Amino acid sequence: MIRAADNYRWVGIYDVNDEEIAVIAWSRIGATAYPRFPVTQGLSGQAVASRSTVVSNDVTKNPPIPDSLR
Repeated sequence: MIRAADNYRWVGIYDVNDEEIAVIAWSRIGATAYPRFPVTQGLSGQAVASRSTVVSNDVTKNPPIPDSLR
């Protein structure tokens, strides 16, 4: 419903604790690339740290989360 409300390409719902971010639901077919990762990593980690929205026009141009941190 959220995705359709404003024609978003992808919407995810995450569980966030002091150490980890974990996706619990998403709106596209197939699993997300990083279902769990440290709260200090990625665009979601930036959003948690800043307590604000982070917008990326092309997530492939953002640094990936290293396999060792997933």
